[in-house]
Amino acid sequence: MAMNHVAALKGLIGETNVLQDDIDKYKNDWLHSYSGGGVVCLPRSTEEVSSLLSYCNKHFIGVVPQGGNTGLVGGGIGRNDSEVILSLEKLNKIVELDPDSAVLVCEAGCVREALDSYAAERDYTVPLDLGSKGSCMIGGNIGTNAGGLRVLRYGSLHHF
Repeated sequence: MAMNHVAALKGLIGETNVLQDDIDKYKNDWLHSYSGGGVVCLPRSTEEVSSLLSYCNKHFIGVVPQGGNTGLVGGGIGRNDSEVILSLEKLNKIVELDPDSAVLVCEAGCVREALDSYAAERDYTVPLDLGSKGSCMIGGNIGTNAGGLRVLRYGSLHHF
């Protein structure tokens, strides 16, 4: 990726939130079957995501959103080193659990296990249960309509 684009991305979301070195954990899938992506961006807010996507769209730069990178089909991996990997890991705030509607509001980078712990402390259950619950993120779970170990009882994420 051209240095002028990297500098612009750093200006949008902060220098420490744009990575180019030591990014193997983002560039490679869990099975090491796929590899790609030249820059990793770690936005901290929806406003930063929006500005990042606007910039990349204007300059025809491919963007690959990535949650916990626990998928087995390479969906969160870039196809080449000119694409930006948009990691959700800093978008991990739990906003609230509304007891009247039983709706849990959170950001896309929340780790599934953290959501389960938060809900359990309030006597609720997150129906989704995955083997990767300690590292997968709810945004990726929603994006893939995950089912998990309790899918027969509760259905996939689309159902709840």
